[in-house]
Amino acid sequence: MLFTKPLIKITVKGLNRKKLYKKFEDENIALFAVKEEDKSFTFGVRIKDRLKAVAILENMCYNYTVTDSLSWIINRFFNKLQLFITGIIVLVLLFVSNIFVWKIEIIGVDGSKLYVAKETLADNNIFEFTPKSQIDLSTVKNALLSSEFSSASLSYKGNTLEISVTAKTDKNESLPQTDKLLSRYDGVVTKIIARCGTPVVKVGQVVKRGDVLITDEIYSTLDGSVIGKTKADGEVFANVTFSYSYPISVCDTLVFSGESYTQTDVQFFGIGGLSDDCKYKYFDKVITLKSLYPLPIKVYETKYYELVFVKNDDLETFAQDKCRELETFFGGKFEYKYDVVKHNAVALAKVYFTAELLIGDI
Repeated sequence: MLFTKPLIKITVKGLNRKKLYKKFEDENIALFAVKEEDKSFTFGVRIKDRLKAVAILENMCYNYTVTDSLSWIINRFFNKLQLFITGIIVLVLLFVSNIFVWKIEIIGVDGSKLYVAKETLADNNIFEFTPKSQIDLSTVKNALLSSEFSSASLSYKGNTLEISVTAKTDKNESLPQTDKLLSRYDGVVTKIIARCGTPVVKVGQVVKRGDVLITDEIYSTLDGSVIGKTKADGEVFANVTFSYSYPISVCDTLVFSGESYTQTDVQFFGIGGLSDDCKYKYFDKVITLKSLYPLPIKVYETKYYELVFVKNDDLETFAQDKCRELETFFGGKFEYKYDVVKHNAVALAKVYFTAELLIGDI
């Protein structure tokens, strides 16, 4: 090929050419486009063989001239062009990478507080790969402060959005001081154990954090009026759900199946060439060229590797790992389900983890 085998053209004056050819052969120097005349002959050698060829000619006292071939000149031009294009691509990538948020780091909290912070970001459409121009840092900060955090700071570090938050006091401590039994979490009531006091919720009822579950008041069975007070004592359980947004690939992945075969194509006098036929639907290939110098024959060996699609199971792995993490933190047995949506051309899975938890006890 013109651009893949750049040559140096050498013109030699003198006789005893067979001895010179033998010397080149002994040094593994390949000759190309050999042309012989009465008192001189010309040939081409690869750039890497230039110094060895010149040394042999000097040692054998030949008169010679070395000329850059057109292929070498063109090859050097294309090499410089490739470097220029690569530089442009790098500059474009650096510019584009600075436009988007590639990573979000939240520091200062973990466990359930970390989930709350991530949900607050999701509610404000803040995800990885979101353009920075669509993010109002002051709005996000106010949203975090109005949630369960006493302080919040946001800043960019390159293409990473760094968020530092401080959680308010623990949910148990932040609930109002009262003799009533209050709910720690949002959920659907599943079981009520009232040892003392009056339950004000029923199984199947949806409750919010801070709702009264068991009151310290005693009600009349006749007219429902308050007839006394006591100390509320009991336990209430509910199905509690935590949600988490996770970026995923919606496409299956191509992998090597292990199957392959080799196909041979022969080119005579520049006629013929590679066949594009392959028995695999999806494949990769490696081409090896063998030249039968000095015969004008080229042999192409093409090895085809079969590729097959496999299901992307990153989401399942993530959900199972999160289930174990939540069970360690909260207790209970968590189950999960998820919905896949697209946001800013990125596929996101909204994963819901649900377990029966103790939401109130005294």
